[in-house]
Amino acid sequence: MTILVIGQSSYIARALQDNHKTNDWSFIDYREWGNSPQWKKNPSCVINLALDSTVREGYYSDLDLRIGQKAQGQGSHFIAISSRAVYGEPDKGRMSRFKEDMPLTSKTSKYGQAKRLVEKSLIEGLSNEMLTILRPSNIFGMEYNALHPRKTFFGHMLHDLKHHNEITFDMAGSTRRDFMPVAYFVDILADIATKPNGSIYNIGAGFGLYCGDMAHWIIEGYGAGMLKEQSKDIKDSFEMDITHLSDHYKIIPVTKEVLKENCIEIGKTLAAI
Repeated sequence: MTILVIGQSSYIARALQDNHKTNDWSFIDYREWGNSPQWKKNPSCVINLALDSTVREGYYSDLDLRIGQKAQGQGSHFIAISSRAVYGEPDKGRMSRFKEDMPLTSKTSKYGQAKRLVEKSLIEGLSNEMLTILRPSNIFGMEYNALHPRKTFFGHMLHDLKHHNEITFDMAGSTRRDFMPVAYFVDILADIATKPNGSIYNIGAGFGLYCGDMAHWIIEGYGAGMLKEQSKDIKDSFEMDITHLSDHYKIIPVTKEVLKENCIEIGKTLAAI
């Protein structure tokens, strides 16, 4: 069985390559996706981990659709990575539990709207039996990059702590969000790619944890620093319903203790840089 991953330098792809389940997989640069000789291996499944920057800016991109068409055109299952942002933004002060079949709210970010358009184009333009769309929660790990800071929740936290000795929130630390260590995410992704069954899946811990706890655990591992809350508002508080995923795949549970251990270890690694 051959599985092809596009976007070999992405954060998720690098973590995926560290997983023992992917030893015989093929990873290619997104710039060569259309004419890579790896297609000649007739992969059973193709995963796109490359994100067109225009999507992050809030505009539709047909990159996933074009890759999906090529994949399905030669009989391959296609896996696209979407986002929990498609569900929209919870009302201020409220906690939302996202489920795959729930109505999407009108209030969403530009990124969330762009991801909705990408999903729509895939569902309408591809065979749904050979299409899997994943909606991850906050996937995190050691995301510090001094030269090119990652524009993620964790990327901002680690950059702030390393360069300013503090983590700054624009919301209350009591805001709860769903977090999943990247190693757990790529493990289930590997299982899905090996035995795909066309569907849409949430992937996450399945519960919301206080963002302030995550920050304090990183600081604990780092050995210095403080958390500053510029607002006491609860913003974008959510958790993922992962019932559909657990009904089809065996997942390693993410617990509060797992999240704590990962955050402390990330803090220690950051301190050693």
